Amino acid sequence: MDLSQLKASFKTIITELGVPAVHEAAAPPNTRTTVDKLGFKTVSKDDQVIVNSLGVDAKVITVDKSDVAVIKKFDSFEIGSETYVAHSVHPIHLGAEVIGFKVFAKGA
Repeated sequence: MDLSQLKASFKTIITELGVPAVHEAAAPPNTRTTVDKLGFKTVSKDDQVIVNSLGVDAKVITVDKSDVAVIKKFDSFEIGSETYVAHSVHPIHLGAEVIGFKVFAKGA
């Protein structure tokens, strides 16, 4: 399997299992971007490191870079009627290319 197939598979998984959302940048001009689908997971006791730092109500949000090019700490995500604030943002690499972001967030 080549890198383009892996990148397409990453996008497909998010599309099939994800939820719609709106990303809002914390820094001016506070750009809002509608995201068709992003990965969204509630942490469990198995995610001990995340629970220890953010609590049991923390969320893990996975975003394809083609949907949102830049995500920074304190950006927010509206998912349904709830808003989550990014506390930690980590790039997801495929080889040398950044293909997405893993965001550890808490409800606002």
